[in-house]
Amino acid sequence: MIQNKNIIKKICKFALSFSNMNTIFINPLSHVVLEYGYNKIPEILSGYIGNERSLQNIHETDCNHDVFFYSSSFKINFICARVYDGENYLGSIIVGPYLLEEPTSLMLEDIMYKNNLSIPLRHTIKQYYLGLPLIGTYKAKTIAEFLAYISSDIHSMNFESLNIGNISYNFETEYLIDPDTLKETTELSMATIEKRYSDENELMFAVENGDREKTDKFLNENLSVFFKLPDRIPSDPLRSRKNLAFVLNTLLRKSAEKGGVHPFYINSISEKFAIQIEKTSSIQ
Repeated sequence: MIQNKNIIKKICKFALSFSNMNTIFINPLSHVVLEYGYNKIPEILSGYIGNERSLQNIHETDCNHDVFFYSSSFKINFICARVYDGENYLGSIIVGPYLLEEPTSLMLEDIMYKNNLSIPLRHTIKQYYLGLPLIGTYKAKTIAEFLAYISSDIHSMNFESLNIGNISYNFETEYLIDPDTLKETTELSMATIEKRYSDENELMFAVENGDREKTDKFLNENLSVFFKLPDRIPSDPLRSRKNLAFVLNTLLRKSAEKGGVHPFYINSISEKFAIQIEKTSSIQ
């Protein structure tokens, strides 16, 4: 039993690191045995949202799902994984809460109305929801697959036998680096960076002054400069391009503000494009 608990503890810590979300383990009696995480439910809300755990039918014997998604009436989501030792059900690992959509004012008003929450709770609810992780369905599915793989049968796991060590090596190149070539490459990189900053300032100045003709000309001739930068997240080029687009969106927003556009309109436009950027599924 102690060995099982140690294995489950390691799995929970793996899940916490992998998902960056609260991770708990509940035994068949619905008692929280292990708990790791970052987000705490405000005490004033614990009587509402805190009771969501007990509503999860994760201990039903006729449940055919080893891992499943759970969504509450508060639009809060969890990923639940049933843990077995052979055929013996030990309990469930629960990752969450998280959100699948941005907690807008309209969404929060709808949650309060459907759950009969009093108006004085509005500010507390807003602050709590703004602190919850916001992830997409793809990431949620990836976390679920990870949990399914690692918690399906802990009887077969043996973390004690793992042997983790370090290996160091010295890298020696066969070829001498030509100082002139190195200098030329460095100067080229510096020139590229300087041009990018110059282009950014030129675009911001044009937007700030409402120069539509100059802005259009710049976008047609120079916008590609922003997207020829090396990917800062090599394993996810789309995420890199999205991040660059967010930066450009912010630069344009601040330029419009300096130009005298009312923040109400700037916020509306900037938010619209931010949502479009995040929902984009291809670099093109």
